[in-house]
Amino acid sequence: MDEHPRAIEIVATPMGEAPLWVREAWIGAALPLAKGRASGTWRSIGVLSTPRTCLGAIWSFLFRARRVEGYLVPSAEAIRRLALRSPEAAEWWRTHTGFADSESTHFIFDAPACRMVD
Repeated sequence: MDEHPRAIEIVATPMGEAPLWVREAWIGAALPLAKGRASGTWRSIGVLSTPRTCLGAIWSFLFRARRVEGYLVPSAEAIRRLALRSPEAAEWWRTHTGFADSESTHFIFDAPACRMVD
């Protein structure tokens, strides 16, 4: 078992649909990577345009999702850490996404916005 969990530091504004001020609030945050395959390329749908129905999710995944190379981070833990830096930005996530503060969801941070840390 690793003594030092793998993590990333956000070093530039991540891409995404959140307002610029919310995305900028991530800069400087150290975030733990998801267990298992935490880096790679995934199909991604934006946090605001994510469909709320199963059929909509399938359609979006097949036809609207874009490939993003980056790092997978547990979203609830990321929001808890963001709240220490910017309570307003964390509250934006909780208010505008509804699903992002769940223990079962993940964010993908694009690789150019991140650096690996120990």
